[in-house]
Amino acid sequence: MDTKGTLRVKGYQFLTEDDADKARLDARKIDYLKSHTTGMGEVTALSAVYQKAIDNKIFTTPVGWSYLYGLREKMLELGTPENSITPIPVKIPMSITATPPQVQPISMPAPVQVEKKRIAPVHLVSYIANGILVLLVVVMFIVAYLGETNNVLNYKRNITNQYASWEEQLKEREAAVREKESELGIRPGVEATNQ
Repeated sequence: MDTKGTLRVKGYQFLTEDDADKARLDARKIDYLKSHTTGMGEVTALSAVYQKAIDNKIFTTPVGWSYLYGLREKMLELGTPENSITPIPVKIPMSITATPPQVQPISMPAPVQVEKKRIAPVHLVSYIANGILVLLVVVMFIVAYLGETNNVLNYKRNITNQYASWEEQLKEREAAVREKESELGIRPGVEATNQ
């Protein structure tokens, strides 16, 4: 893949893909402004667009700055005095300056070693606190499960036990009723008649 081709935008060759993307964004902004300012010949309208673009820092690459320069040139052609036009701000340095070789770094005295007190690491305290909290949660679940009151953990077990005890009581009562029926000589399922 030709990376040089992807780094070209509007006649400029950029060093990184990010810079090229910023330039493409500036190009889209320029196209938008051109489509909304066609036929603008008045100095006040051009000046308003130019000043708004500078105040809002709309353009951040040479692509946008060249558009601003074109607007500046049109305003000059229409008679705007040069000293009344805000200059185009360039926020990045254009040259890199190296430190002169005669400058020697200042030597600083060695820092004094201060003995620090040994403090328990914060992580150790956190681990202990978390362990205690986990233990408390486990104990809470055990108490809830073994408790007599109905809750989410032991609801099924408690209801099953309650029905089992009712069934046991019902069987005892049925046995008692049959025993009485046999004492009275009543056949099961037949009503006794009053004599």
